[in-house]
Amino acid sequence: MPISSIFTTDLHSLGQLIQEGKRGKLFETIINFSETKKDLVLDQQILTGFAKETKEISLHKLNQLVLKAVIKAHSKGGIPVISLQMPKLDLYSLGYCFYFFMFACYFSSKLLGVDPFRQSGVEIYKKEVKSLLK
Repeated sequence: MPISSIFTTDLHSLGQLIQEGKRGKLFETIINFSETKKDLVLDQQILTGFAKETKEISLHKLNQLVLKAVIKAHSKGGIPVISLQMPKLDLYSLGYCFYFFMFACYFSSKLLGVDPFRQSGVEIYKKEVKSLLK
């Protein structure tokens, strides 16, 4: 079941579930955009109590550090992590990601012996809906 999250925003909820939840078929895919159009600099007043040894840091750099820490923590916790590094958030990169995931879904289905274009399971509930509409 795919779950979308935005780190660092979701680290206390979904990040916690990933870190300490059941293992089984769980793996994590992280898409990281290395460039940013605009950035903010966080100064000592904002960082007080968080990083006393740091006088200032850009928000993008802080997010990149948190990302590295999350990948390290989740990997140590037994979660396989796939990290996709994209240069920037633009139409080309998004198209590339969409194609990558669609092809990965198709290829995975074929490896599992499933025809991804035959949806017999879907047809079953569609028939049920049609019968209930009558």
